[in-house]
Amino acid sequence: TPPHVVLRFNVSLASGDSSNIAQSSWTPELGWIEWQWCPEPDGNLKVDELVRCNVHSGESITEDRHNGSDVDGKKSSRLSINFPFTVGHAFTSNLWAGIDGFHMTVNGRHETSFMYKERLEPWSVSGVKVEGALEVLSCFANGLPFSEDLALAGDVEKLKAPKIAKRRVFMLVGVFSSGNNFARRQAIRRSWMQYETVRSGEVAVRFVIGL
Repeated sequence: TPPHVVLRFNVSLASGDSSNIAQSSWTPELGWIEWQWCPEPDGNLKVDELVRCNVHSGESITEDRHNGSDVDGKKSSRLSINFPFTVGHAFTSNLWAGIDGFHMTVNGRHETSFMYKERLEPWSVSGVKVEGALEVLSCFANGLPFSEDLALAGDVEKLKAPKIAKRRVFMLVGVFSSGNNFARRQAIRRSWMQYETVRSGEVAVRFVIGL
């Protein structure tokens, strides 16, 4: 049986304003399920209180790059602030799992959200595949989510930040957050805050909550 596809994030680059992002899930029984396109006509739909498609506004700008052979030895590249991806330009993206769906952040800005489909929750993910005309410079995966049903009932104390010892700590890490990002803080508590250097108190980690 072919593996299920929990999320396919497909970027199509075209001239003008016709570039788009398409997202969907796939199962052997149903095939591709309800493709979601960005930009979309209805921008009011939300997942985890985040819009499904970021509103792209503003005008495109043109950047002169000196690695081409066009006019005066320069190569003109259209750098659009209307779309998060541009040919020839590096970007950083972060895919994270919320309570109700996946969320993609590109260059520090929320771009898309995709609601989980039945039996295609994030804890069923067993692999990630990147393909197409894309050069991957680096990739990092951490804090993968899991079903709360699998959580141990007695791990509350384990998730609490250790008390700061009277002796001088080696490092203090402040993690900025907001009141409604409880799930994301839980992901941090369950992942790298379990490192021995943190549990021993050598490195102190504290959340800085803003209103």
